[in-house]
Amino acid sequence: MTMQDDCAPKREDTSGVMSGIVWPDRIPHLIHVGFPKTGSTWLQRWFEANPQVLFRECGIGGYSSTLDICRPVIDRSRVRCRVTSHEDLITPTPKDIHGNIPRDEVGNAGGVAHDLIPQRQLEVCEELFQLFPDAHVLIVTRGLESGLKSGFGEMVRSGLPLTSTEFFGDEERLRNMLRHGNYGRVVAMYRRMFGGRVLVLPYELLRDDPERFRRAIEDFVGLPPCDWPAGKINASLEPFELRWYPWIAKAIYRLPVLPRVRQALLRRHVRAIRSGRWKPFARALDRLSGRPAQPVEVPPGVCELMRGSADVLLGDARYAPYRDDYLPGSRASDAGLN
Repeated sequence: MTMQDDCAPKREDTSGVMSGIVWPDRIPHLIHVGFPKTGSTWLQRWFEANPQVLFRECGIGGYSSTLDICRPVIDRSRVRCRVTSHEDLITPTPKDIHGNIPRDEVGNAGGVAHDLIPQRQLEVCEELFQLFPDAHVLIVTRGLESGLKSGFGEMVRSGLPLTSTEFFGDEERLRNMLRHGNYGRVVAMYRRMFGGRVLVLPYELLRDDPERFRRAIEDFVGLPPCDWPAGKINASLEPFELRWYPWIAKAIYRLPVLPRVRQALLRRHVRAIRSGRWKPFARALDRLSGRPAQPVEVPPGVCELMRGSADVLLGDARYAPYRDDYLPGSRASDAGLN
């Protein structure tokens, strides 16, 4: 007898030990792979609040570790879906146990070398399929211009020392950054692995009709209705914040101090942004400047760098109202969850 034969499930129990046991149906496993700035935090808050969903932040299939499987703290009888959700699944950033990026993975800007991202995305997709071949996959996208604006805002929130003009004016930097955002390539990759068990939704539907967005996910994995959590998550930075926070970051970089001191100041700067402590100061700087900050505008040529990357989505009826948002040259709305 081979090992495969020995490990194969036994269809008949001749000893009587297993008689009378009713085997449960397999619970669907939803893997949410994001795209950045598409309401991922909001979705994760909903997964966590839903009593019929097994989800842990940064966990796998609803568990933080193997110990969670052993602990009788979860009422498994109520679970109708397991969820794995993390944006790094779609923008994989290799880090060691200390959170540092390996030296051979670092690009010129100090982040992950962007030409490695497509290969990383493929490796993550293949690994997820090896682990969970029957899983359902949720991908959420965002319109081109709106996504670029929101992405710039998130980078400012993380300490970016570049103005919007500097950020959007560096074509080479943008081309490298946009490598991971090719919707057509990523969607095709997951559909090739997981077949028809891939749901692709526009962030704009979450923004405009959150109930319909939620029902699409519930129908996809067979979940009963569960309301969204209250509140608003990750509100967008205001124009004066987007103008002055990079200015503060630049001032920190120019200080004649030791690198470790500079890094400590930058960490405090980021904490002050995220906690809102810098907001009154940035508003005061804007007033004193005599030139109120204007909303960030994306130069027309920037979205052209993404031409064709979203064409695969445009045949989906859910994307019909947002067609212009996914075509270069559109002027997309920025209202919403950020």
